[in-house]
Amino acid sequence: MVGLIVIGGVASTVIKAPIALQYKAGDMVISIQEIFDKIMPNLMPLIIALISYFLVDKKGWSTNKLLLGILGFAFVMVLLGVM
Repeated sequence: MVGLIVIGGVASTVIKAPIALQYKAGDMVISIQEIFDKIMPNLMPLIIALISYFLVDKKGWSTNKLLLGILGFAFVMVLLGVM
C-alpha cells in the first residue's frame, strides 16, 4: 500500500500536462487549468497515468508504442494550442 502511494506521488510530480486553453469573454479570462486545479490538483497527470496503465495492461501495448503514442499526442496538442 505504501508503495502505491509513493508511485502515485512520483507520477503526480514527474508528469506535467498543463492546459493552455482559456475562455475569453470581453475583459474576463477563465483558465481551464485553474478550473481543473480547483476540482482536483494534478488531475491531468492522474488521467495520463491511468490511460497509460490501461493501454499497457489491458490493451497489450509495448512501452515503446506507448512512448511514441504519448509523444505524438503531445505534439498534436501543442500544435493545436491546447497544451
